[in-house]
Amino acid sequence: MEDEPFNFEAEILKEVQETTENSLLKVLKSVRISPTDEVPPNTPCLSIENNGKSEIIACLGELSLVIGKAKSKKTFLITIALAAAITMILVLNRIKGCLPYEQRNVLYIDTEQGKYYATRALKRVCKLAGIKEPDNIFCYALREFTPSERLELIEAAIENTPNLGFVVIDGIRDLVTSINDEEQATTLISKLMKWSTKKNIHIMMVLHQNKNDGNARGHLGSEATNKSMTVLSVTKDPENDNISFVEAEFCRDKSFEPFAFQIDEFGLPFILEDFAIKGESTEKKPVLNPKRFTIEKHNQLLDLAFTNETELTYANFISNLQAAFTSINLSIGESKTKTFISYYTQNNYINKKTNQKGNKTLYSRVSSEIKES
Repeated sequence: MEDEPFNFEAEILKEVQETTENSLLKVLKSVRISPTDEVPPNTPCLSIENNGKSEIIACLGELSLVIGKAKSKKTFLITIALAAAITMILVLNRIKGCLPYEQRNVLYIDTEQGKYYATRALKRVCKLAGIKEPDNIFCYALREFTPSERLELIEAAIENTPNLGFVVIDGIRDLVTSINDEEQATTLISKLMKWSTKKNIHIMMVLHQNKNDGNARGHLGSEATNKSMTVLSVTKDPENDNISFVEAEFCRDKSFEPFAFQIDEFGLPFILEDFAIKGESTEKKPVLNPKRFTIEKHNQLLDLAFTNETELTYANFISNLQAAFTSINLSIGESKTKTFISYYTQNNYINKKTNQKGNKTLYSRVSSEIKES
């Protein structure tokens, strides 16, 4: 009986199948877990601090999501988080970075804004951090590229940034062609999960909310929400566009108390320390609101603040206005004082100018008395 002819193609196919099966078994062996395993928790890298309590919102090897409607000031919250991550200190008395020393480098990817606005955001991070040129943050503006090109560039940045610990992608919607494409959404979030696990880094994503229900937009938003350890929402105060609220929509660990921030005269965010939430309805109203003060009360406060001087620096204006509140038996923190100064500036109750050397901002009364508008 003649031997059957040797089937080279069949043997090659068999060998490939066996190699693939062996490779898969190796992978399964590497990811198998046991009840007797002692697995340490993921390393924290960002926390919310308030009244002596510390709540972790970001860990290495995980994803998080920041959501908010257009112009809700999501990017301002991101700048606080980035400043905390690069400095490892408590920023604005609320957000603290705690990256391991060997993973101190930070990536900031902006997919939405052009170079001008992205640079402004980066400079804001540096001012909050108190470092003019930090050497551990790398910022890239990817607005000019296609979704696939942006994704390739982000992967290249993650793979080639040494000692990387924290990544912010401001605008993950711009990494897909359709926010409601299930396959694209799953593929993108799977890539981000793979990178965060493989490199042991934290990736914070930013995405818009739906206008109607407040959920993260599209299939991409659903997928990102499901895979994130923390989902933070940023919402504008309906009574004051300058105030934004930050809340935990979802936390895998213990949640933190909501807080509010506002933007000061120099375009930097500051925390409203005396912000209060009333009841379970999450009604959010500041304890002291300049819109609820009478014209007479504003005149009284400004008269007291400018009693001995016609011009004040920003720091002196803050301290004088705080003293004015004290004199009428009201206690006010520095952050709320800045709210009143912003209100007076926006409504032309005071003048703001730069001195001749250009290194100081000076404030003065528009007139001796605010008139009813």
